[in-house]
Amino acid sequence: MNFRQRIGAAAAPAVVVSMIPVFRLLGHALGNRRAWIAGILVYWAVWCVALPLLLLGGREVKRLFARGRMTWLAWLVVALPPLVSLIGRFFGFRQSTYALAASIALALANGTMEELLWRGVFTGLFPDSVFWGVLWPSFWFGLWHSAPASVNRTPVEAVQLVVAAMFLGLAMGWVAHSSRSIRWTALSHALAGALHM
Repeated sequence: MNFRQRIGAAAAPAVVVSMIPVFRLLGHALGNRRAWIAGILVYWAVWCVALPLLLLGGREVKRLFARGRMTWLAWLVVALPPLVSLIGRFFGFRQSTYALAASIALALANGTMEELLWRGVFTGLFPDSVFWGVLWPSFWFGLWHSAPASVNRTPVEAVQLVVAAMFLGLAMGWVAHSSRSIRWTALSHALAGALHM
């Protein structure tokens, strides 16, 4: 592994190790709802924007959003999360228009930024390794969800979220790795989040 690959590989567990205490400290200082928002902003700024730009550079980040080569199976994989969220939306609760608009904006930003970190960085650094490019980040992507869940979920809900995120990470990781692009995984992740709100 070269230096950038070592930093990228170490960053995956570092996200989890660093963000759990951030969310907990913010929870004590701000209350759970504000802590969740503040923690997500820290996560985005440090891990989802700064790290990819430092490790990959602006050109490579831009290239990751190129169209990529998609198979029919890859299209099916990226279509499923928004479809499942849409179906769940019909059986879910209603929100005020303002809350819904804010939730959708948050989900769109989060889906894009998370794909840049968890699929983009690892696809860019490890284009020829399924372990480092797909499996390793998928495992840590799932565990990362325990950080925000620590301020707004029960322990059972947190475990369910972590496991679901690991499976989503594996599916999206495979698509990003095989297509060498995060354009469609970012769109899928963002739409699934927005429809789930």
